[in-house]
Amino acid sequence: MSPIQHPPLPPGTRPALPSDIPRLGLLYVASFHYSPNTKWARPYYPQYPEDMLAQYTAWAIQSLQDPQFIVLVATDAFDASERSKTEAHFPEGVTTGLGHDVEEGNQVPVATLVLKVGTERGRAWREAGGKALMGAELPSKPELRGRDRHQGHRDAMIDFENAARVR
Repeated sequence: MSPIQHPPLPPGTRPALPSDIPRLGLLYVASFHYSPNTKWARPYYPQYPEDMLAQYTAWAIQSLQDPQFIVLVATDAFDASERSKTEAHFPEGVTTGLGHDVEEGNQVPVATLVLKVGTERGRAWREAGGKALMGAELPSKPELRGRDRHQGHRDAMIDFENAARVR
């Protein structure tokens, strides 16, 4: 049986790398900030933006660690004014999320797609993409303090989700 051939990734798309993790945290914050659930579950986010960033950075690490998922990133030219294009708050000093100077026009992750493996095709993608992770050390997960959360809302949501699973 020959290995499954998977289509090549479109230009500007590649498997996520450990060095992308801080940037992915920023992307998740910038996108999930607009969810109505975020404002309900994390009403103290403007006072503690580092807590939400830590949570989403931990999710990025978890996705890259989990063999059940494939994480792809789309890259595009860095726009130095990107912070002015979102209402999301970021901790003081956090700019590109890449930990080094990035100049306008450099290619940076701008979107992510997390796919569940679950199929032969998915496993083939994971094996091809996994080569990028071989020997790479993922950062440790950040401390999650949850000061931005409303504990009562969080507990209510967990109870609701658990009841739905039981049904």
